[in-house]
Amino acid sequence: MHNRFRLKSYLLPGLALACFLLIGLGSALATNDSVEDHEFDPTTSIVSEFDNATQSSDENSQNRQPLAPSSVEECPSANLTVKKTASKNLTADGEEIEYIIEIKNVGEVAVHNVQVRDVFQIDGDQCSVEFVCAHPEPEPGYTWCFDSLASGRSLNISYVVKVPVRKELEFGMDEGVSGSGFVKVDNDYSSTFEPYVIENFVYVSSDETPTISNCAIVTVVAGLNADLATKEHGSGIYESEELISLKSDNSSIKMDKDASSTFEPTSIALYNNRTLSFSSRWTGEACAKNRVTGASMSESYRHAASIDRESRMELDVNGSVIEIDSEFEGMGHIGFLRTSPSPDAIQSSQNFESREDYVGSFRVQERIDEYSCYGEYLYINDFYSVDSDKSVSGSGFASEDKKVRDSQRTYEYGTGTYESEELIRTHTNYIAKDLSFSYAPVNLSLTDNFVLNQSTAWKEGIYSRNRGLSFIGEEYTGATRLEKETVARGLNEMVTEANFSGVARYRSVVGDLAEMDEQYEGEYSLGMTILVKGIPKYDRPHLKINKTATLYQLPEVTIAKYSITLENDGNAALGPIYVRDFFPPESEFFGSSIRPTYLTEGSARWTLTHLSIGDVTTITFCLNVTDNNCPELISFAEVMGGYGDSWVMANCTSSLEMNMLKSDPPGSFNVTEAEVLSGCDVSGDVCEISTKIPCESTMLELYSFT
Repeated sequence: MHNRFRLKSYLLPGLALACFLLIGLGSALATNDSVEDHEFDPTTSIVSEFDNATQSSDENSQNRQPLAPSSVEECPSANLTVKKTASKNLTADGEEIEYIIEIKNVGEVAVHNVQVRDVFQIDGDQCSVEFVCAHPEPEPGYTWCFDSLASGRSLNISYVVKVPVRKELEFGMDEGVSGSGFVKVDNDYSSTFEPYVIENFVYVSSDETPTISNCAIVTVVAGLNADLATKEHGSGIYESEELISLKSDNSSIKMDKDASSTFEPTSIALYNNRTLSFSSRWTGEACAKNRVTGASMSESYRHAASIDRESRMELDVNGSVIEIDSEFEGMGHIGFLRTSPSPDAIQSSQNFESREDYVGSFRVQERIDEYSCYGEYLYINDFYSVDSDKSVSGSGFASEDKKVRDSQRTYEYGTGTYESEELIRTHTNYIAKDLSFSYAPVNLSLTDNFVLNQSTAWKEGIYSRNRGLSFIGEEYTGATRLEKETVARGLNEMVTEANFSGVARYRSVVGDLAEMDEQYEGEYSLGMTILVKGIPKYDRPHLKINKTATLYQLPEVTIAKYSITLENDGNAALGPIYVRDFFPPESEFFGSSIRPTYLTEGSARWTLTHLSIGDVTTITFCLNVTDNNCPELISFAEVMGGYGDSWVMANCTSSLEMNMLKSDPPGSFNVTEAEVLSGCDVSGDVCEISTKIPCESTMLELYSFT
């Protein structure tokens, strides 16, 4: 005996149903309301027929179900249940969702003409989902029809849909304002969309049972984004030019602002001889957060008699930049925080933190540049770098505190005259400071009712530590005068020249091998160099370079991740360091652990401040090699390190086979630079496995340049 199963489905646009919650079924929704017929979209018609397995006459005689009456009223023992589940509760644009419908006959008789209909309801004006596949396949509009379902038996339907991708949006604003009076500005910008809900209802009926339903709810969440907020208010003379650019496709926001404001009371004549007066010192603020990379930044001025500022903030999937050139009289604050962007982290770790506060009259020029890899490739690339450059001068109260992970810290605060130039490179743990302080009390009127009186002698310090191995640090307290230049090259070297009046303490610890603790009180001039050396491999300046490659085959793209590791295994500190890599043909640069100083279609160049003796550093970058049809990915890297008037050089090549099988990887080989840069016409298959192949390093002797 053959049973013919015919699958049929209908899409009911705009269908509204009254549902109630079934206690004990979680978030399932159910209804017994009947549904009227609707017109259906014939373009989605998919029909499939198949045969049920044949049963023997003996099995039929043993398992024959009682004949069911033709109406619900005559068959009170007929009963169906339906359960719908989704493969995920949270999803994002462009991702796939699998739904499973489970129908059970829990009644005592067989049911006939089982109709299954599936309906999507999406919040707002979002597009409908895209059908991918189903088993068994539906008829038009996600409809299935089964001839019968025996007592105690069940039916399972599974299908996959794709979440629609929302249209990318862009916003731009170019604004210019000038005049006098009262100003209030409050603007917010965000590069992401709001989340929305996809409700998927299934309706099941038969000749013997009424319509029942169940529902699965999936929330489409917004991706990582960037936010920017700007605020201004005050009375007096105001002039501003501002440019805003926002793009949702790469979560980018860019702000360029040139503003000048001077406080003075103002009044406006109203009707009936009335007057509206304003007397408000100026407030200006810009705050931004890059959730893709985990960076936050802020620039604010409060209770200011005058502000003259040029500010730039730029955020995208690769990093964040804040650049400031301002002169003000009042209170100023500049902050920057870079944490781990991983959403899986229980507590985000702070990679770089900077906080500066000024009260008085100051000129600030500063740039902080955070760079990292992003988004869907974040699990491949967990690297980042922060570059900070600062030049500040003025008088009043000044405070700074900057931390590089838990390895380095620089800080200072006090009242009086203040001049500071500072450079920080987190990738090489490099900090350079040039300071000049002179103590004096501060008396500053911030409002009509509040005057700041503060008198604090200067405190300044810097340290580098490698937990469990070494510590190098210095601190000045109670200083009425301090002039110093300090350079921390990595975690194992610090050079200082200081002239001060106050208390100074210098301390260094190297495990159980050495400990130094010196303290000076009074007026002193001091020069000190502390270097914790490893044992050099060579008795001359030398560089070692090594390169590894990892291939990632993703659904829509093939990524090659390269790591260039540099080691100063010679007997002299090197700097600067120039690193250059020549890409394989048909490659697209995605991002690197530090921002390239020079980038072309075929190569990238990076600049490092130094490599102390024994220092090891790694530059990691990713290339899109989807369009590369060569049988091998061949790339070439070279490095130059300076010492005095001479240079040391090294280079290496790497070869990664694109069509390798799951066998032992072949060894690397050297090629010339010309071979690397030349085109490749040999076609090959893209491999579907991931592997790491180190290249052979070739060390060159020293070269002198005139």
